[in-house]
Amino acid sequence: MLALMTETEGLLTSLCARHSSVLETAYKQLKSTDVWDLSSSVVLIDNRRSDSQATVVPVGGLSNVVPVSTTIDNELLKGWIALSSKVGAEEAMNRYLDEHGEAWAEAYQAFVDERESRGSMLMGTDDLTAFISRSKETFPDDLAVLVMLPMDQENEWKLVQFSWRPES
Repeated sequence: MLALMTETEGLLTSLCARHSSVLETAYKQLKSTDVWDLSSSVVLIDNRRSDSQATVVPVGGLSNVVPVSTTIDNELLKGWIALSSKVGAEEAMNRYLDEHGEAWAEAYQAFVDERESRGSMLMGTDDLTAFISRSKETFPDDLAVLVMLPMDQENEWKLVQFSWRPES
């Protein structure tokens, strides 16, 4: 039976084919080590622009390549982001101010301050921790891969993480 592939799965398959040499190099590096540690190789594929780039990085150095937010994991911010995608940022802001008052204002201000001082963040600390855990759990059989994909709005993206190994 033919399995239908989602649009994202098709894109990931295409990206893996396009960057197979980088993936294979990182996989060989990973297989050459006996113990997982923070220097273990992972691959980052940045597909936010038409000329995607694949980079081998140590899992412990990922936050040096992908800006990590310390504020985005706040539950109020997560809820606001989800609501914003449905009703728009301004309407979501009004609802959150009405429902959460000062707690929301403080969380949002911390987020704004972080963006002003550090620029756009690509992942939260929860996402980073989950990816590091994936890398450790799949060692030594699979390579952890993190892909940055564009979304519909400018300066919006999503992160997809998966495990990869060469076809036998």
